[in-house]
Amino acid sequence: MKITAKSNKTLLEILIQEAGYSTSSKAREVIKNGAVWVDNLAVKIPSTPINIGSSIEINPEKSKREADHQKYLFTVIYEDDYLIAVAKPPRLKIDRSMEGKPGFKDVVLEALQKEKNLVQQLFPINYIDANSTGILLFAKNQKTAQAMENKSYVKKSWAILCEGKITQESGTLNFPLVKNKAGKLLAVEKPNKLTQEASTSFKLRKHIGNYSLVEAVADNLLPKQFQAHFQLLGFPVAGEKKYGSVMPFKSRNGIHLEKIYFVHPVTGKPLTLQCNVPQSFTRAGRYN
Repeated sequence: MKITAKSNKTLLEILIQEAGYSTSSKAREVIKNGAVWVDNLAVKIPSTPINIGSSIEINPEKSKREADHQKYLFTVIYEDDYLIAVAKPPRLKIDRSMEGKPGFKDVVLEALQKEKNLVQQLFPINYIDANSTGILLFAKNQKTAQAMENKSYVKKSWAILCEGKITQESGTLNFPLVKNKAGKLLAVEKPNKLTQEASTSFKLRKHIGNYSLVEAVADNLLPKQFQAHFQLLGFPVAGEKKYGSVMPFKSRNGIHLEKIYFVHPVTGKPLTLQCNVPQSFTRAGRYN
């Protein structure tokens, strides 16, 4: 149930007077069980003051799902019978290593099997570098994974932390990419027979000390594209020493997959998933 508060009252009063709860004890119970969200924030205190116009969602099933998710050693952003989206931490590869060391996919799969014993395999829909973070979307079966193979299903928005103070409010980097003899991907100003086309659009969000936080999108993102493009622009991605980074940044790079937009392959419902920018980005100014 979703309602919009019509008056300035406590949460308990609104549930009784506007949400149709017959007794205060029933209203208190649903609040204390964590089944009420006010403007997308869970509220468990009945006396919480609510402003007129606030959005209130009452959803005991959602509360149960979030309680289940808290048992995991990772954050679940979204889950249904077909898909699960989780927040990938830094310094962790998605797939199992050549030496057989478990990857993050194994961690997620093991947790799901312990809880439900239904999911036998996970199929990554997108990939994130080991030292990057953000939304990692998995299909729970091969049929759903095949339905998601159409790349037009998924649009992504990245938060990028760059060294230096970018002055452009926005821009598009249409530099072609080429690998050098050492295998490093380089951005160059003019295309040739060996280059691949690549485009990165960005918007400046804010300056954090001597860093710049930008929002970036790329329709067909190539591995290391952001690193190569921002290096050529003169504002290397934080933590990427191979790509020009010189400022101290702790044990990760400045790339975070913040948002994913896609149409659910089974329900047809448009979905927007979000993973908040990590504190290491917002506190980066302390490192210089």
